[in-house]
Amino acid sequence: MIAQEQRLKRKVAVEVDPLRNYILAENYHQSHLKKNPGGYCHIDVNAAGKPLTSEE
Repeated sequence: MIAQEQRLKRKVAVEVDPLRNYILAENYHQSHLKKNPGGYCHIDVNAAGKPLTSEE
C-alpha cells in the first residue's frame, strides 16, 4: 500500500466491514479446483498465493 500512496501522493484508506448478502453458489460449483486441478485455461493457479500489484 505504501507504493500506491507514493504513486498517488496521498494516503490510501481501506475499509473493512463484515460480509453481507453472501450467497453460496450451487453445489456443482463448490470445490471447483479440487474437481478440476488444472484450474482455468488462462489462469496459472500456482501463482494464486502471489499478491497482485498494478506495477506488474
